[in-house]
Amino acid sequence: MNLYRIFLASMLALSCVGLMLGHRGPLKEQTLTISFESGKRFQQSQVFEYKSDNVHVRGRVALDAEQQRLHVTGDYTSRQDLEDGINLAFQLYDPRGRLLFKEGKRSPFQKRDSQSIATFDYTVRLDELGADEPAKAVVMQFNYVKELEYWADQKFPDWEFPALKIKGVDLLNPVQVSFSWTPWLAPKGISIYGLHRFSIRSSLAKADQYQASMESYYAPDRTRKENDRHAIDPQRIDRSQFALTQLSFDRYGPVKRRLGFLLEDVRWHNRPNNHYRSSWVIPIWAHTAIALFSMGVITLIFHFSSKSENVVAKRLLAALGAFAALLFALEFLSPLLATYLAMYLMALCFYLCRNVGYKIYWVVLLFVITQEALWNALHANQMVLPYGTGISIASAAILLAPLVLIKRRWLAMALGNLAIALGAAYYFTANQYYGFFNDFPTWNLLSYASQGLQVMDSIAELFKEGHSIVGSSILVALLAINSEALTPRPSKSTA
Repeated sequence: MNLYRIFLASMLALSCVGLMLGHRGPLKEQTLTISFESGKRFQQSQVFEYKSDNVHVRGRVALDAEQQRLHVTGDYTSRQDLEDGINLAFQLYDPRGRLLFKEGKRSPFQKRDSQSIATFDYTVRLDELGADEPAKAVVMQFNYVKELEYWADQKFPDWEFPALKIKGVDLLNPVQVSFSWTPWLAPKGISIYGLHRFSIRSSLAKADQYQASMESYYAPDRTRKENDRHAIDPQRIDRSQFALTQLSFDRYGPVKRRLGFLLEDVRWHNRPNNHYRSSWVIPIWAHTAIALFSMGVITLIFHFSSKSENVVAKRLLAALGAFAALLFALEFLSPLLATYLAMYLMALCFYLCRNVGYKIYWVVLLFVITQEALWNALHANQMVLPYGTGISIASAAILLAPLVLIKRRWLAMALGNLAIALGAAYYFTANQYYGFFNDFPTWNLLSYASQGLQVMDSIAELFKEGHSIVGSSILVALLAINSEALTPRPSKSTA
């Protein structure tokens, strides 16, 4: 019995693979050309007939250029040996043979003597085909399909499948995406943002009711991932508009994504599959390491530009650095970007601040900024009022101000390390407390501090991968504060 089930499952899998294979496409000798006058505002129609030893098709084609609608009706007679349960269907191609529409409406065949006859009535919206390039023709190829088993042109490539090449249509994708950037690297569980420029033409039915959103799916098993919707500005139909989209992933590995357009949560506007681009979902610690390394490379480029004595080399390196910085901003556009920039500034304090008091002050303040920024990244479901973060940072700036007055190096460093330790303990506690209770800690929490050792196992379970970036920010802050102690001093020469 088990072997029998395995055999059936294998046959079903093979049949599904057959359904995903590429179609043969129309052949020139089996294509009938129908020409309409281009640019006419009224509806045009023509009768057609295709006849051979195997197939006889006759009907009418009507083109409404203003409504972007193609209507094809008629009767299809096949003398080929069609099995029971097979249906007449069609695909649409552009003049260059690229598939525009695969799942044409089904029309059942009826057996009559040695013939199979189907009556078809197909309506096609040209503005929903998602053509890659403008064209003045579309090719409709008839085909047969047995549901969940095969398409006839794949299983019987020698069979005859007539096609209609309809000229005079205005095949133009009403949705044009002129710029679309979504990061190639995505940290698991953290939102990333994409920047897009697009336009929607008024020729698209219900154009103002579409919503922009990121279509995405996990590449290994094609599991779709739903993302936020963004309303189209009705005042900018037929003009360019921008969208800042958001998406996140909770599984590692490759994903496919592209900017899509959804009508009333009913259907996606058809766009060619080659518009999908790849991203990789990686751990947050790896994302952080790549970001810090990238900022280091950009810094080196500008450093060499400033040191170069050749004017041409100086300008080329400066342009390269500016371009790399722009790419960095687009690639790492996420709630973590503010944290990465603050960590970078902490590292710069090692070189820029000569006064030890000011160095300690800015490093500790920047550490506070990284933790405030990380709160929104790690707890995206908790809305923090905009002024809340500002008040926290301003309060820290005032409380830490006395650090700039300290002249003794050892004392400033000791207080800086203490401030980092206290700050890390506070933010660690707040993050863990909120992760468990979905609430903010209060002063009453101190009265339960003695119970911490008893629930260490439960606390350990609250650790998430996202907390690794907290450790990274602590490490960068400690290195920046203790940089002078870690850097060997030049030895004094003896007389």
